[in-house]
Amino acid sequence: GILIQRLYTMQIINGEKYLTDFTMQIKKETTLKSTRGNIYDRDGNAVAYNKLAYNVTYEDVGSYDTTRERNFAMNGSLYQIMKVIEDGGDQVYTNYAIDIGSDGQYEFTREGFNLLRFRADIFGYADTEDLKTDERNCTAEEMMQTLSTKKWYGIDLSVYTEEELQEYGLPSSFTKEEQLKLTALRSAVAQNSYQKYVTTTIAKDISKDTVAVIMENKDRYPGVDVEEDSIRVYEDGLYMAPLIGYTGQVSAEELEELNGENGNGQYSSSDIVGKSGLEKYFEKELRGQNGTKTVYVDNLGKVLKEDSEVAPQAGNDIHLTIDRNLQIAGIITESLSFAYNVCVEVRQGLEPVLVDQLMMQTVQAFRMTGCQHFRTVEEINGTADVGIVFIPLSGNVVVLNEYDLQPYRKKPSAAAGIFPQ
Repeated sequence: GILIQRLYTMQIINGEKYLTDFTMQIKKETTLKSTRGNIYDRDGNAVAYNKLAYNVTYEDVGSYDTTRERNFAMNGSLYQIMKVIEDGGDQVYTNYAIDIGSDGQYEFTREGFNLLRFRADIFGYADTEDLKTDERNCTAEEMMQTLSTKKWYGIDLSVYTEEELQEYGLPSSFTKEEQLKLTALRSAVAQNSYQKYVTTTIAKDISKDTVAVIMENKDRYPGVDVEEDSIRVYEDGLYMAPLIGYTGQVSAEELEELNGENGNGQYSSSDIVGKSGLEKYFEKELRGQNGTKTVYVDNLGKVLKEDSEVAPQAGNDIHLTIDRNLQIAGIITESLSFAYNVCVEVRQGLEPVLVDQLMMQTVQAFRMTGCQHFRTVEEINGTADVGIVFIPLSGNVVVLNEYDLQPYRKKPSAAAGIFPQ
C-alpha cells in the first residue's frame, strides 16, 4: 500500500514538477565569439576590417534508438540543407583534410603532425599515440570507405531500400563529391558530440536569398539555423597582403602553440587566427576575448531559460605608420620594373608577335591591380612599336616601352619609369 501511495504521489501529484525539474537540468553553454580588431594605415584608412556575414549552423538535437536511425536522420537533414545552400549559389564549408585529386581519387591534403592529428580526431583519440597501426597508415580512399560504412556514418546508400531513402529525402546514390562533403560535415558534427547542443558551422557568408529560404523552412531541417558572424575584409589586398598577411582556421600545430605558454587554453579548433604578416604578429592584440552564454534547454534543444551571459570583448585596433597609397605605388613600380626587364630580355630572339602577346598579358595583369586606364603605343602615336602606357589611379603615367613614345618624348631606362602627365 505504501509503494502504491508513493507511485501515486510521484506520478500524479508531483509528476509535472519532476518532469519540469528534469528538463531544466540540461545546461547549454555556448561561445560568443569576439570581434577581431581592425588595422588602419597612418591616415586612418582601414586596410583590414570585419564585415557582417551569415553562417549556417547545424545542431544534433535528435534522440535515436539505433545508429541506423541516427545516420538516416542526420544524413537526410544535412544532405537536404546542403542542396539548399548550393542551389542558392553558396558553398558548403568543409575544412577537411581529404580532397579529390586530379586522378579522381581521394587524397590527404595535410601531412606530418597535422595529418596525424586529423586521423586521431576522426577515429576518436585524444592522443595521436593511441592510433592503431591500420588507422595510422590507411590511405584517404580507405578512410573514406571506413567512414561510409553503417558502423560509422552510413553514407553507403546501397544497403538501404528505396522506400527508406525516400522517407529521409536521400538520393539513390551519392556522387564522389557529395560523399566527401557529407562525410566532412558528419565528421565536424562528431567533433562536438561530447558537448551536447554545440553547433557546427556548415556554410559561411551565405547570401540573403539563402538565408530567407532556410528561415522560412526551418521546420523541415531540424537542428539547422542561421547565425550572424563576421568575415575579414582586406582593402587593396593585392598590394597590402605582403604586409598585412591573412587569417584562417587554426591548425593543430598552431593550436598547441597558442594554448601553450601563457595561452591558458583560450583557443579551440574552430577559431580563426592570424596566419602570416601583421595578422599573425599581433594575434594576441587583435583577437579579443570570447564570451559565454549559459541557458537551460529541454531534451529537444529548445531554450527554456537563460541563466547567465558574459559578453565578448572586441580585439584592439592596430594603427600603422604605413601609408597605404605609398605602398600601392611601390608595388606597382616594382611590378612594372620587373615586367619591363622581362620584356627587354625576351625581345632578343623573339618574333614581334610573341612580344606583343607578352605585353598584352602584362596589360591584363595590371588591369586587375586597379589601373583604370591603359593605352597601347599605337593609340598614342600611330606607330606599331610594342609598348604599353599605364595610367594608375594616382593620375601619373607609367610607361613601359624601350622606344621613344609621343607625345612624352621620354625614353625609360632599364627600369620602368613613372612620368608626370
